[in-house]
Amino acid sequence: VHSLDRISACGSQCSVFFGHEYTELNLRFAAQVDPTNPAIGKRAARVADMRREDRPSAPSTLQEELETNPFLRIEDGAIIDQLKREERLESSGRVAVFAALREQRNNFS
Repeated sequence: VHSLDRISACGSQCSVFFGHEYTELNLRFAAQVDPTNPAIGKRAARVADMRREDRPSAPSTLQEELETNPFLRIEDGAIIDQLKREERLESSGRVAVFAALREQRNNFS
């Protein structure tokens, strides 16, 4: 969680690069844990267009990640509520939310 806090503290226009092209799958996961977030759907549509043209989805910006990446939004009430509804969360502490998301993502395909 500490490393995510450090990343989150960078400027919102900071470019975010990643080593693998999992953006579409990650956005499908994000939509599952935060189904009412319109930013996820908008980004997913844009990424799908990019991938259809065989273009990489990287880089994104930190602002996009802060709006759509549930691992950077572990204090967001909508995500916490969704995890509680799914009975995946025993505590609403930041580490517990992160762990619940990580376990759910590990089993997501």
